[in-house]
Amino acid sequence: MDINKRITDLFESLPDKERHEAKACIDAIVVYFQIVVNEQRYSLETPKVELNCAFMKVLEKQRSEAHDAAINACSRLNELCSEVNVDKICDFDISDRRKVAEFCGFVVSELFYSNINCKDPVASWISFADKNGSGED
Repeated sequence: MDINKRITDLFESLPDKERHEAKACIDAIVVYFQIVVNEQRYSLETPKVELNCAFMKVLEKQRSEAHDAAINACSRLNELCSEVNVDKICDFDISDRRKVAEFCGFVVSELFYSNINCKDPVASWISFADKNGSGED
């Protein structure tokens, strides 16, 4: 699955109003990813004897709510794709919470690597040329 192509196809096919909605869906996926990373980082960085159970419950509640939002985002993205007749972005069973979680990580990873590798047209115009014009960063 080329997630970047599917996202691009969707955004290019949507009118402005729906683009904002699609962006909010992508944002929900990214937020879920960030919350999972923060929760995991806290548990890894904090010695077990210093873990705050109340704080862990807050983090877990935030993660669960963000997961629900990501599921809703996947559902809405698929609806938007159907409305404009492009391939579904979330081409899996979105009732499977694990699949949604994996997908969120996949989306963030694909967006990140496509940018740093400049393999997609959206980032290809970026040049980090130094004053000598060598193009190296």
